[in-house]
Amino acid sequence: MSRIELAFDAVKPTVLPASYQQVEDYVNAGYYRRADGMTVISEVAEYQKRLWLHVSCAYASKLPTWADLREVKQVFCGPKRLAISIMPSEAEYVNIHPYVLHLWCPLDHDPIPDFRKKLPDGRLGI
Repeated sequence: MSRIELAFDAVKPTVLPASYQQVEDYVNAGYYRRADGMTVISEVAEYQKRLWLHVSCAYASKLPTWADLREVKQVFCGPKRLAISIMPSEAEYVNIHPYVLHLWCPLDHDPIPDFRKKLPDGRLGI
């Protein structure tokens, strides 16, 4: 098995919520459909020698909600894994499907600094 296949085996959901069904299964990706029609694609790939999990979710004619995106993050990325939504510069923007949202999870590194800071009352804030 390749490094990418091993990584996907480690991160793909072993149990799906009842509202999801797996439509396709590939060595590095899965295609899923939720009962309400939302589709999810989960894929592990290598970018600049780093492993990333890319998860996209879409409806045919509307954007997924924040609640949809949070559920997708929990199910397909996991509750403990960092997931990043990227807003590229205008020059780098690509729009293949008008109703899709993407999450990116670094699998072998943490590219984000810790932005938290301690507030005067002792709580953590940003």
